[in-house]
Amino acid sequence: MSYEVLARKYTPQTLKDLIGQETAVMLLEAAIHKGRIAPAYLFLGPQGVGQSLAVRRFLEGLITGGKSEIRERNRL
Repeated sequence: MSYEVLARKYTPQTLKDLIGQETAVMLLEAAIHKGRIAPAYLFLGPQGVGQSLAVRRFLEGLITGGKSEIRERNRL
């Protein structure tokens, strides 16, 4: 039996692009836009669901203040 990992074929560029994590994305984006960042966040789940990718996109949002055009310009 073999499994195909879709995360390697498609990499979300923003938090909103994460598939199946609508509630988590909504909460993380609200924290960024309101400027109410908790002292710690726990990203957990089975391997391959995108924890590390979600963390990277969340940190990018924190650094840029949630402005996606800044992130896109810096990816070059």
